[in-house]
Amino acid sequence: TNEVRRVATMFPAIAQAAQEAKGPIGLLEVGTSAGLLLGVDRYGFRYQNEAGEQVNAGPAKTPLVLTCAVSGEPMPRLPKKLAIAAKVGLDRRPIDLSDEEELAWLEACIWADQPERSRRLRVAAEMQIKDPPRFVTGDAVDDLARAAAEVPAELPLVVLTSHVLPYLPDERRQAFVAALAAVAASRPLWWVSQEHYLAAMTYFVPGRKDFDDSFREIRGVLGLVQWKSGKPDTRL
Repeated sequence: TNEVRRVATMFPAIAQAAQEAKGPIGLLEVGTSAGLLLGVDRYGFRYQNEAGEQVNAGPAKTPLVLTCAVSGEPMPRLPKKLAIAAKVGLDRRPIDLSDEEELAWLEACIWADQPERSRRLRVAAEMQIKDPPRFVTGDAVDDLARAAAEVPAELPLVVLTSHVLPYLPDERRQAFVAALAAVAASRPLWWVSQEHYLAAMTYFVPGRKDFDDSFREIRGVLGLVQWKSGKPDTRL
Protein backbone atom coordinates (compact mmCIF):
# COMPACT_ATOMS: atom_id res chain seq x y z
CA THR A 1 0.00 0.00 0.00
CA ASN A 2 3.00 2.34 0.16
CA GLU A 3 4.00 1.75 -3.49
CA VAL A 4 2.20 4.34 -5.61
CA ARG A 5 3.84 2.96 -8.77
CA ARG A 6 1.27 0.13 -8.75
CA VAL A 7 -1.15 2.53 -10.42
CA ALA A 8 1.09 2.70 -13.51
CA THR A 9 -0.04 -0.78 -14.56
CA MET A 10 -3.67 0.10 -13.79
CA PHE A 11 -3.73 3.42 -15.65
CA PRO A 12 -4.45 1.95 -19.13
CA ALA A 13 -7.55 0.14 -17.82
CA ILE A 14 -8.72 3.20 -15.86
CA ALA A 15 -8.27 5.30 -18.99
CA GLN A 16 -10.23 2.74 -21.03
CA ALA A 17 -13.11 2.86 -18.54
CA ALA A 18 -13.08 6.66 -18.60
CA GLN A 19 -13.16 6.66 -22.40
CA GLU A 20 -16.16 4.33 -22.41
CA ALA A 21 -17.91 6.43 -19.77
CA LYS A 22 -17.70 9.42 -22.17
CA GLY A 23 -17.40 12.04 -19.46
CA PRO A 24 -16.10 12.72 -15.97
CA ILE A 25 -15.96 9.67 -13.70
CA GLY A 26 -15.96 9.00 -9.98
CA LEU A 27 -13.28 6.74 -8.47
CA LEU A 28 -13.84 4.40 -5.54
CA GLU A 29 -10.82 2.46 -4.28
CA VAL A 30 -11.56 -0.49 -2.01
CA GLY A 31 -8.76 -1.28 0.42
CA THR A 32 -7.40 2.19 -0.17
CA SER A 33 -5.08 2.49 2.86
CA ALA A 34 -3.66 6.01 2.38
CA GLY A 35 -5.45 6.56 -0.94
CA LEU A 36 -2.30 7.03 -3.03
CA LEU A 37 -3.72 5.32 -6.12
CA LEU A 38 -6.61 7.79 -6.20
CA GLY A 39 -4.15 10.45 -7.36
CA VAL A 40 -3.94 8.73 -10.76
CA ASP A 41 -5.11 11.85 -12.62
CA ARG A 42 -2.32 13.98 -11.15
CA TYR A 43 0.64 11.68 -11.86
CA GLY A 44 2.62 11.48 -15.07
CA PHE A 45 3.31 8.10 -16.70
CA ARG A 46 6.11 6.87 -18.94
CA TYR A 47 5.86 3.49 -20.68
CA GLN A 48 8.84 2.04 -22.56
CA ASN A 49 9.36 -1.19 -24.50
CA GLU A 50 12.50 -3.17 -25.28
CA ALA A 51 13.04 -1.21 -28.51
CA GLY A 52 13.23 2.04 -26.57
CA GLU A 53 9.86 3.36 -27.79
CA GLN A 54 8.11 5.54 -25.23
CA VAL A 55 4.54 6.59 -24.54
CA ASN A 56 3.96 9.46 -22.13
CA ALA A 57 0.61 10.10 -20.46
CA GLY A 58 -0.89 12.24 -17.75
CA PRO A 59 -0.28 15.94 -17.12
CA ALA A 60 2.90 17.44 -18.56
CA LYS A 61 3.68 19.39 -15.39
CA THR A 62 3.64 17.08 -12.38
CA PRO A 63 6.01 16.45 -9.47
CA LEU A 64 5.77 12.69 -9.93
CA VAL A 65 6.28 10.59 -13.08
CA LEU A 66 5.74 6.83 -12.75
CA THR A 67 7.58 4.48 -15.10
CA CYS A 68 6.48 1.13 -16.45
CA ALA A 69 8.08 -1.39 -18.81
CA VAL A 70 5.97 -2.86 -21.63
CA SER A 71 6.76 -6.15 -23.38
CA GLY A 72 4.99 -8.53 -25.70
CA GLU A 73 2.18 -6.12 -26.57
CA PRO A 74 1.76 -3.02 -28.76
CA MET A 75 2.47 0.23 -26.97
CA PRO A 76 -0.72 1.54 -25.39
CA ARG A 77 -2.49 4.64 -26.69
CA LEU A 78 -3.18 6.72 -23.62
CA PRO A 79 -4.80 10.09 -22.86
CA LYS A 80 -3.00 13.12 -21.53
CA LYS A 81 -5.81 13.82 -19.10
CA LEU A 82 -8.34 11.93 -16.99
CA ALA A 83 -11.52 13.76 -15.96
CA ILE A 84 -12.15 12.59 -12.39
CA ALA A 85 -14.87 14.48 -10.55
CA ALA A 86 -14.91 12.55 -7.26
CA LYS A 87 -12.52 10.33 -5.31
CA VAL A 88 -13.51 8.03 -2.45
CA GLY A 89 -11.43 5.49 -0.56
CA LEU A 90 -12.91 2.63 1.49
CA ASP A 91 -10.79 0.92 4.13
CA ARG A 92 -11.15 -0.63 7.58
CA ARG A 93 -8.48 1.79 8.76
CA PRO A 94 -7.75 4.65 6.36
CA ILE A 95 -4.35 6.29 6.83
CA ASP A 96 -4.11 10.06 7.23
CA LEU A 97 -1.02 11.20 5.35
CA SER A 98 -1.19 14.63 6.97
CA ASP A 99 -0.24 12.86 10.21
CA GLU A 100 3.57 12.60 10.13
CA GLU A 101 3.58 9.51 12.35
CA GLU A 102 1.19 7.68 10.02
CA LEU A 103 3.30 8.62 7.00
CA ALA A 104 6.49 7.62 8.81
CA TRP A 105 5.06 4.17 9.52
CA LEU A 106 4.27 3.64 5.83
CA GLU A 107 7.79 4.75 4.97
CA ALA A 108 9.26 2.42 7.59
CA CYS A 109 7.71 -0.52 5.70
CA ILE A 110 9.91 0.23 2.66
CA TRP A 111 13.14 -1.76 2.40
CA ALA A 112 16.09 0.39 3.41
CA ASP A 113 17.98 -0.24 0.15
CA GLN A 114 15.15 1.26 -1.95
CA PRO A 115 15.41 5.03 -1.35
CA GLU A 116 13.62 5.78 -4.63
CA ARG A 117 10.46 4.23 -3.22
CA SER A 118 10.70 6.48 -0.16
CA ARG A 119 11.03 9.49 -2.42
CA ARG A 120 7.96 8.49 -4.46
CA LEU A 121 5.96 7.96 -1.28
CA ARG A 122 6.88 11.38 0.08
CA VAL A 123 6.11 13.20 -3.17
CA ALA A 124 2.79 11.38 -3.63
CA ALA A 125 1.85 12.10 -0.02
CA GLU A 126 2.56 15.81 -0.44
CA MET A 127 0.42 15.87 -3.59
CA GLN A 128 -2.44 14.06 -1.88
CA ILE A 129 -2.43 16.31 1.19
CA LYS A 130 -3.16 19.24 -1.15
CA ASP A 131 -6.06 17.38 -2.79
CA PRO A 132 -7.31 14.72 -0.35
CA PRO A 133 -9.96 12.16 -1.31
CA ARG A 134 -12.99 11.41 0.84
CA PHE A 135 -12.39 8.41 3.11
CA VAL A 136 -15.02 5.95 4.33
CA THR A 137 -14.16 3.65 7.21
CA GLY A 138 -15.76 0.27 6.65
CA ASP A 139 -15.76 -3.25 5.26
CA ALA A 140 -15.08 -4.05 1.60
CA VAL A 141 -18.34 -5.98 1.27
CA ASP A 142 -20.74 -4.69 3.90
CA ASP A 143 -19.99 -1.02 3.30
CA LEU A 144 -19.39 -1.01 -0.45
CA ALA A 145 -22.79 0.45 -1.30
CA ARG A 146 -22.42 3.13 1.38
CA ALA A 147 -19.02 4.15 0.01
CA ALA A 148 -20.32 4.14 -3.58
CA ALA A 149 -23.11 6.48 -2.50
CA GLU A 150 -20.42 9.06 -1.62
CA VAL A 151 -19.74 9.38 -5.36
CA PRO A 152 -22.48 11.55 -6.92
CA ALA A 153 -25.07 9.37 -8.65
CA GLU A 154 -24.75 11.20 -11.96
CA LEU A 155 -21.09 10.11 -12.29
CA PRO A 156 -20.15 6.78 -13.90
CA LEU A 157 -18.36 4.81 -11.17
CA VAL A 158 -14.95 3.17 -11.58
CA VAL A 159 -14.05 0.86 -8.68
CA LEU A 160 -10.38 0.03 -8.06
CA THR A 161 -8.80 -2.85 -6.17
CA SER A 162 -5.09 -3.65 -6.11
CA HIS A 163 -3.92 -6.80 -4.29
CA VAL A 164 -6.75 -6.56 -1.78
CA LEU A 165 -8.89 -9.64 -2.40
CA PRO A 166 -6.33 -12.25 -1.22
CA TYR A 167 -6.97 -10.88 2.28
CA LEU A 168 -10.60 -12.05 2.01
CA PRO A 169 -11.69 -15.72 2.21
CA ASP A 170 -13.32 -17.18 -0.89
CA GLU A 171 -16.90 -16.67 0.27
CA ARG A 172 -16.24 -13.01 1.02
CA ARG A 173 -14.59 -12.51 -2.37
CA GLN A 174 -17.71 -13.91 -4.00
CA ALA A 175 -19.82 -11.64 -1.79
CA PHE A 176 -17.70 -8.67 -2.93
CA VAL A 177 -18.37 -9.53 -6.58
CA ALA A 178 -22.08 -9.77 -5.80
CA ALA A 179 -21.97 -6.40 -4.02
CA LEU A 180 -20.33 -4.85 -7.08
CA ALA A 181 -23.06 -6.28 -9.31
CA ALA A 182 -25.72 -4.87 -6.97
CA VAL A 183 -24.25 -1.37 -7.23
CA ALA A 184 -23.93 -1.79 -11.02
CA ALA A 185 -27.67 -2.43 -11.20
CA SER A 186 -28.33 1.20 -10.29
CA ARG A 187 -25.55 3.07 -12.13
CA PRO A 188 -22.84 2.59 -14.79
CA LEU A 189 -19.93 0.77 -13.15
CA TRP A 190 -16.51 -0.50 -14.23
CA TRP A 191 -14.23 -2.54 -11.98
CA VAL A 192 -10.49 -2.21 -12.56
CA SER A 193 -8.75 -4.99 -10.62
CA GLN A 194 -5.07 -5.76 -10.23
CA GLU A 195 -5.29 -9.03 -8.36
CA HIS A 196 -4.08 -12.60 -8.46
CA TYR A 197 -6.21 -14.48 -11.00
CA LEU A 198 -7.58 -16.95 -8.43
CA ALA A 199 -8.63 -14.06 -6.16
CA ALA A 200 -10.68 -12.14 -8.71
CA MET A 201 -10.98 -12.87 -12.41
CA THR A 202 -11.52 -16.59 -11.91
CA TYR A 203 -15.10 -15.74 -10.88
CA PHE A 204 -15.73 -14.21 -14.31
CA VAL A 205 -13.47 -16.21 -16.63
CA PRO A 206 -12.84 -19.57 -14.93
CA GLY A 207 -10.32 -22.16 -15.99
CA ARG A 208 -7.72 -19.81 -17.48
CA LYS A 209 -4.51 -21.67 -16.66
CA ASP A 210 -2.50 -19.12 -18.68
CA PHE A 211 -3.36 -16.46 -16.08
CA ASP A 212 -3.11 -18.68 -13.00
CA ASP A 213 -0.06 -17.71 -10.94
CA SER A 214 0.01 -21.19 -9.43
CA PHE A 215 1.49 -22.38 -12.72
CA ARG A 216 3.58 -19.39 -13.84
CA GLU A 217 5.37 -16.45 -12.31
CA ILE A 218 2.47 -14.03 -12.74
CA ARG A 219 2.09 -11.64 -9.84
CA GLY A 220 -1.27 -10.30 -10.91
CA VAL A 221 -3.77 -9.91 -13.72
CA LEU A 222 -5.21 -6.58 -14.84
CA GLY A 223 -8.94 -7.00 -15.23
CA LEU A 224 -11.61 -4.62 -16.53
CA VAL A 225 -15.20 -5.65 -15.86
CA GLN A 226 -18.24 -3.66 -16.98
CA TRP A 227 -21.79 -4.70 -16.22
CA LYS A 228 -24.16 -4.40 -19.19
CA SER A 229 -27.86 -5.11 -18.59
CA GLY A 230 -26.89 -6.98 -15.44
CA LYS A 231 -24.27 -9.15 -17.13
CA PRO A 232 -20.49 -8.69 -16.68
CA ASP A 233 -18.31 -8.02 -19.71
CA THR A 234 -14.78 -9.04 -18.76
CA ARG A 235 -11.44 -8.14 -20.32
CA LEU A 236 -8.07 -9.42 -19.08
